[in-house]
Amino acid sequence: MKIKDIYNLEVDNTSNIYLVRDGNFLRAYEHSALLFLDNVTQYHVIKRFYKVINAEMVFLGFPQSILSKLLQQHGLVIGGETSDFLVLYGFSVKRDFSLWKSSVRCNSKEEDERNLLMQERVLPRFLRAARPR
Repeated sequence: MKIKDIYNLEVDNTSNIYLVRDGNFLRAYEHSALLFLDNVTQYHVIKRFYKVINAEMVFLGFPQSILSKLLQQHGLVIGGETSDFLVLYGFSVKRDFSLWKSSVRCNSKEEDERNLLMQERVLPRFLRAARPR
């Protein structure tokens, strides 16, 4: 599913969680991400700027393999399904979306790569220092 389509799906969304298929993962964007966090469980949220829509979007993602466990733990049922996404219906908004979105820090691909490089450099030093002698 293209980012334009996801953006259009989320523009008027106020009560449904759309889980977009992305390989072996499911992603919840924008309002769906907030509804997921407030009504299902906490996950790390990423904010990215997309040139094609000239806007930032927030999203979270998790492996499809844990979906059934999440559904069972929280008593949820898939309300609809297409080849592009799943829908969980009927959630209530618990906080202001715009305020929440503005609080999420923007991640660029360059920043993600920098963080990964820092982890690769710092983590081995940290592990060596923590090792008993």
